[in-house]
This record gives sequence, C-alpha cells and structure tokens, in this order.
Amino acid sequence: VLFRAKKPERAEQLLARALAAKPADPDVRRELAGTASALGRNRDALALYEGIELTAEDKSRVAELSIAVRDFPRAERLLAELLRTN
Repeated sequence: VLFRAKKPERAEQLLARALAAKPADPDVRRELAGTASALGRNRDALALYEGIELTAEDKSRVAELSIAVRDFPRAERLLAELLRTN
C-alpha cells in the first residue's frame, strides 16, 4: 500500500523490519515476498519462499522471480513441473 501511495522509503523500512523478524508463517512470507518483489528486491522475495511448501501459484511466482534474477535453470525446472502437473 505504501509503495503504491508513492512512499517507497517507508515501505522499505517496514519491509526491513518484517524481514528482520524472520517470519515462519507461510502466508506471511508469501505476502512479504510480494512486497519485496514490488520494491524490486527479488532475491529477498525468493528467499522468503525457501523452506515453505510451494503451491502451483507459488511455483509460478518463484519461476518469475528466478527469471528476474537470471536463474534460468531454476525457472525452467519449475515451469516444466507446472506443465507436467497441470
């Protein structure tokens, strides 16, 4: 919300605090990953998906983020898996 309200500095501050808390809840981590991605922090977004069970939607997002950070083998693997299962 802060990012869309043209307050990216405040959004960055709040994201940093949330990341420092090292949230364990998968839903919270997914939300924070979306925020990190919106702020261009794609590596942080990817890190938030580590260690949680990925849904098909998560795999798609992780593939997009992997492309953004130029991890093409990971993106290819995830997209192939999605194609096989859907």
